[in-house]
Amino acid sequence: MARTKKSAKLDSWNARKKLEAELRHQEPLAPGRYLVYRRPKSGAAGSWAAYWCDLGTHKKVLDRLGTADDFQDADGLSVLTHAQAQAKAQAWFTTREYQALHGDESLPQDGPLTVSSAVERYIARNEDRGGKNVKDMRQRAALWINPALGPIEVEKLTRAKVGAWHQAIADSDRQIRPKKVAPAVIQPRTKNDESNQQEKAPPSEENKRKRKATANRILAILKAALSCAREHGWVVCPGDAWELVKPFRGVDESRQEYLNPQEQQRLLNAIQAPDFRKLVSGALATGCRYGELCRMQVNDFDATGAGSVLVRLAKGGKPRRVLLTKEGRAFFKSLTAGRDGDELMFRRDTAERRTRGGGDPMAWSTNDQQRIMHEACKAAGLPIMGFHQLRHSYASALVAAGMPLAMVAKLTGHADTRMLEKHYAHLAPSDLSRALELMAPNLDLSIENIATLTIKQG
Repeated sequence: MARTKKSAKLDSWNARKKLEAELRHQEPLAPGRYLVYRRPKSGAAGSWAAYWCDLGTHKKVLDRLGTADDFQDADGLSVLTHAQAQAKAQAWFTTREYQALHGDESLPQDGPLTVSSAVERYIARNEDRGGKNVKDMRQRAALWINPALGPIEVEKLTRAKVGAWHQAIADSDRQIRPKKVAPAVIQPRTKNDESNQQEKAPPSEENKRKRKATANRILAILKAALSCAREHGWVVCPGDAWELVKPFRGVDESRQEYLNPQEQQRLLNAIQAPDFRKLVSGALATGCRYGELCRMQVNDFDATGAGSVLVRLAKGGKPRRVLLTKEGRAFFKSLTAGRDGDELMFRRDTAERRTRGGGDPMAWSTNDQQRIMHEACKAAGLPIMGFHQLRHSYASALVAAGMPLAMVAKLTGHADTRMLEKHYAHLAPSDLSRALELMAPNLDLSIENIATLTIKQG
């Protein structure tokens, strides 16, 4: 820290009151750095400011530091002595010079930058810019990044450390986010680990794929955070330690689970609880996510024209309208008849537990659907799947029926057709499939007679 410089004309109030009012009285602290005092004509207390000039570009910046202790005792925050004003000015000069080298958005570090600090700065920056996945990134960082890499200085990271950490996530069991306790450090599986000697079914190929896909998503967060730190001058080092670590290949192509129309009807017929049947019907009629349905209000249904429901707060942050079929319009008319417009569209018939924070006990809350959905799948004789697969079922049925992907994206709220092409393009009728039907030979494949399940109407 720079030593305090004595000043005969600025050290005390008795000296400062002799200075001419309304003028800036500058005290040089270093080349291009000045402490400035100015006293108003009104006789009020003067103010301190820091004046910085970039000797290379001649860029000049003046920043107010606080009020001088002309009439009030200094508190070190808003009212400053001469020495305190000098110290505050020196700290501000350090920031300005750092930003001159690394950009106006950079901040100097109090000591070496650690991985956890870099990740938190990156997440906070995303949050300030309206990022929608901040909560998920912060949870993933707390569970996977901070325990293993958090205390390490970014400049001391190596490719071997990051690579071993990435592999350890892929080798680990699926973690449950802990509540109010410190997360456990990730430990890779080893042959000598006694805990692994217990009788346990080996992970399936699908589970291995999922763990690798998870490791890739977490690696992407780490790479983005460290690259952001280097880009904005929070750290000065090459990025080989994280840039050269490659994600696992061929693990993002998940097997998309969805129900065909006959299976959708089987699921509806198997649901015993009327309130959950309504919720599932709403999902199959609109393709909306669980959270979107839970927030939907009665007045979001517009029965005029073609009929539609409004999704006020979608995943991407933009509202959208979902058009309804004739059957969908009839369903929502029956659901909203005679109800108050501000009432939730989908409500539970019974309150099985108290909601956190004193919320509506009859509202569908986070994870309320999981157990009921699994039970309904079992009752219908279907593979166990989550509520979100109803959205996939909605989209897949439209694609298979020949609706253009751009129209399906409009209904489901996707920004473009890339995700739909990735998961549903194989369902779309194509010239290739039509040519196959015309040109492929007809063979006697000994096909048994199978009765197609008829969809129950009404």
